[in-house]
Amino acid sequence: MTRIRLLVALGLLLTGGGLASASRPSPKAEPVVPASAPAAAAFGDLAPWFEENRGQAGPEADFVARAGGQSVLLTGAGPVFSLPGDAVGAGRPVRLGLVGGADVPAQGLDKLPGTSNHLLGNDPAAWRTGVPQFGKVAYRGVWPGIDLVYHGQARQLEYDFVVLPGADPSAIAVAVEGADGARLTPEGDLVVRAGSAEIRQSKPVLYQEIDGARRPVAGSFTLDSPDRYGFRVGSYDLSRPLIIDPVLSWSTNLGGTAADSVNGIAVDAAGSAYVTGSTGSTDFPTANPLQATRNGAFSDAFVAKLNPGRHRPGMVDLPGRHARR
Repeated sequence: MTRIRLLVALGLLLTGGGLASASRPSPKAEPVVPASAPAAAAFGDLAPWFEENRGQAGPEADFVARAGGQSVLLTGAGPVFSLPGDAVGAGRPVRLGLVGGADVPAQGLDKLPGTSNHLLGNDPAAWRTGVPQFGKVAYRGVWPGIDLVYHGQARQLEYDFVVLPGADPSAIAVAVEGADGARLTPEGDLVVRAGSAEIRQSKPVLYQEIDGARRPVAGSFTLDSPDRYGFRVGSYDLSRPLIIDPVLSWSTNLGGTAADSVNGIAVDAAGSAYVTGSTGSTDFPTANPLQATRNGAFSDAFVAKLNPGRHRPGMVDLPGRHARR
């Protein structure tokens, strides 16, 4: 069995509320950009933005983080993701729950000049227009003296735990809910797995702002059990705030139970990825394909479109799986 791993920053889809709307003006049609082009040219460097929830998402959400057509719900109990499914299973929501944290109000920070409009269905009463956007969202005092602040850059969602002077960073505990468990990599990253999909958090960066400069602080994830993690923090100046900053991303697999290979990848201006290659798998995942079954003794060519926001989690288009190899 060959699995093809695709890694996309903030490739996390909203659970509930529907996404048949445009959060920002749709880009004009442009030629496909080769995958070998610089990342900034291929995917853009648009940072995540945060919409106040005014009914465009489920009632649990305070804000919705968006980037490149992907979404994650921000709630007082922790962020909620919907990981994509695969050929043998549907996607499912995963929450990073704040253990023992207070359900404090969310606060939008760094208001952006743009707004979002969600025109869902034919009833104007159900439409949501002029939804404000923010560059950050803060939950103050989740634990005593500890704030949680969401932000991001270049389509990567980040969250900071801000430990104020006198607060205890060992109070931070996060429960992984709805996944198959978590593990630490040799590099110090934290990987949460749900089926064939993953949420990966890079080894946290810890620092303090002192005299206008960042002073690094030693630290790492701690994994107390397969479904709970926290942070190990080295010595630091207790009279100043401490910042703990991981970065979130996700990965998923494209392929079946036999031999699959990719020969090329390209990305268009809307952020959709186009993958071409060959497959010998009878269970290669498809969505409305021109050819739904194999048509050869060896392998078939495929063209798969991975649309960041149009399909439900785990769905792919295979408009060109008809050429036999």
